[in-house]
Amino acid sequence: MEALFRRAQNPFCAYEIVLVVSDCPDAPGIVLAQGLGIPTLVQAGDTVQLPWESRLLPKLQTRGVEVIALAGFMRILGKTLLGAYERRILNIHPSLLPGFKGRDAQEHALEYGVKYAGCTVHIVDSGIDSGPILGQEVVPVHDTDTKESLAARILEREHHLYGSVLDHFCRGEYRLEGRKTSHHPPTGPYAALYNRLHFGKAPPFALPKECRPRLAVSACLLGIPCRYDGASKRHHAVERLSHDYAILPVCPEVLSRFWIPRPPMEFKEGDGLQVMAGKGRVENTRGEEVTAALREGTRRALTLCERAQIVGAVLKSRSPSCGNRAVYRLGNVVPGQGTFASALTSRNIKVISEEELACAP
Repeated sequence: MEALFRRAQNPFCAYEIVLVVSDCPDAPGIVLAQGLGIPTLVQAGDTVQLPWESRLLPKLQTRGVEVIALAGFMRILGKTLLGAYERRILNIHPSLLPGFKGRDAQEHALEYGVKYAGCTVHIVDSGIDSGPILGQEVVPVHDTDTKESLAARILEREHHLYGSVLDHFCRGEYRLEGRKTSHHPPTGPYAALYNRLHFGKAPPFALPKECRPRLAVSACLLGIPCRYDGASKRHHAVERLSHDYAILPVCPEVLSRFWIPRPPMEFKEGDGLQVMAGKGRVENTRGEEVTAALREGTRRALTLCERAQIVGAVLKSRSPSCGNRAVYRLGNVVPGQGTFASALTSRNIKVISEEELACAP
């Protein structure tokens, strides 16, 4: 827990620790968290009124918890938390899974006579240390190793691996297909600027000095993985704009904290203009209302653009955030703008779609 906290102090770390939970009142991690000024919650045992997870879940949701990182937590999670945080609960285990699951993994590795041990960060599922693997580090086993010496060397690697994987996970860089996972960090000339603007706690305006006017561009058109499906929507016509403009990669859906892949969304009432005025409504195909999240993400994106003093924007077509001419409402394509496009237009910032850019001279 302390290692994850130290990583979070990096101004560009994508996660922050908002709560430390334990079912053990005298857990050292609780004492440490309190000393670090992190809010804590001790919830011990089950009661006859409500199971442990059912009591905990609303408290996590009230705090806005989006990801759970288990760290020395020995309780097996059930369907309440696994359902509410599907594929968003991580754990670290001191072995190279799938070998040596459960307790005393280091001792079992020595008894088995392996030459290499290590640690694994994985997604938690209903089994014991059985979820999809996100990252691993290898630790050689020495002939003179004891359980304690091997555990100490593995722990050093755990402290490095867990924070790194959690950081990249919270950026939406992992793709899951069945049990297989793959890491897809943003690449290309705009990747570093994109990360700086969309993640972490640093002031958003550590921008390089530019004499050229700035142009906001939907990040996916620059090759940044799209929130909708994780694919790059790179638009080569955008590249020629970089000769005359300083490009600002912006994604209001990242700033809305939507995960990859996000469910399809459509307007149930109005369009982006009405949503930003507090009158429209957006839902995804799960039936979840995402109006407030999309509105807040759009406001954050607008703040970036205003501080950068952009002169125009090139946005993705038909997106509920970036769509410029048409949007999906009640299953149909209708005239309208997404939230971000409408917010820019209302401030007299010229917006064109990727389709219009392709036809431009």
